[in-house]
Amino acid sequence: MVTTMPIQTPVDAPMVSVVVACRNESRWISDCLGSVLGQTHRNLEIIVVDDGSTDGTPEIVESTSDPRLRLVRQPARGACAARNVGMRQARGDLIQMLDGDDMLAPDKIEHQVARWRQDGDAHVYFGPYARFVDTIAEAVQRPEANWRDMSGLEWLVSAWSDGGMMAPHSWLTPAPLIRAAGEWDESLMQNQDGEYFSRVLLASSGVRFCSEALSYYRQKSKHSISKRVDRPARESRLRSTLGIIDRLMGLDGGERTRRACGNAIEEVMFQTYPEFPDLSSIARRRLSEIGGGDGTRPFRGPYFKTVSAILGWRGARFLQHTHHAVRDRLRRA
Repeated sequence: MVTTMPIQTPVDAPMVSVVVACRNESRWISDCLGSVLGQTHRNLEIIVVDDGSTDGTPEIVESTSDPRLRLVRQPARGACAARNVGMRQARGDLIQMLDGDDMLAPDKIEHQVARWRQDGDAHVYFGPYARFVDTIAEAVQRPEANWRDMSGLEWLVSAWSDGGMMAPHSWLTPAPLIRAAGEWDESLMQNQDGEYFSRVLLASSGVRFCSEALSYYRQKSKHSISKRVDRPARESRLRSTLGIIDRLMGLDGGERTRRACGNAIEEVMFQTYPEFPDLSSIARRRLSEIGGGDGTRPFRGPYFKTVSAILGWRGARFLQHTHHAVRDRLRRA
């Protein structure tokens, strides 16, 4: 965990709008808001958009006394819709996105604002994140290859080549870039953040990495949209991936970009087979058009590799899917 000395907020500090999207986060929302209210950068407006909670989350927000905070309630329409509502109301010079179960280190925003003062509105500001489950005392950082200054295109290619997550809480984005990128796609279920921030990054003049601007990503064991495997989720993953690929390939058709895009579409091809062969076929055709990928994404673990060598990856994937289906039925019995 990064430890830093407090830094003083200048008198002419810009306003930062913190948009918190939440639904049924009564267990975590107090910690989330506490991490925002405790920021060393004090010139904040905090817009909490409650997306149809049924567990008392908005009441907890309302009980939080701070003039900088306001609550917006809406029927359950999804996280992207909640973020769009908050963004439309934001008046800040910079925008901080945050989910209701994640947290920020006390000087996270301050460090990114300091870098923004140097490099301005054309860049987007990124910081490291640490994963945790219950308390940030257990949080662990795993540095990634794109934790550095680079162009938006290079950042995205690195994420698909070397691994990396498009965590909304890690970014501080100038309002002009938010307007240039447009709104979150409310039709998407999975990879919403990847699709949205790919537009932000490609609208920017580059990513500026702020090594001390730490945020905390809570890993939930259940009920996560990212863990859904039904058809709407898989369609969303495919559509968002294809959209990002089109943007990247439209800017650069070089070998590294094609390979990164191929890796991403290989992953979707694997995820959608054999349950949704039509989706897998779409991914396979796009992979053929790109001509990229390193051919290793579908292969996981020594057992799967061994079976794939005999039956091919589709045969191995079919056996894996059948095994999981039988196991799940036995657990429910």
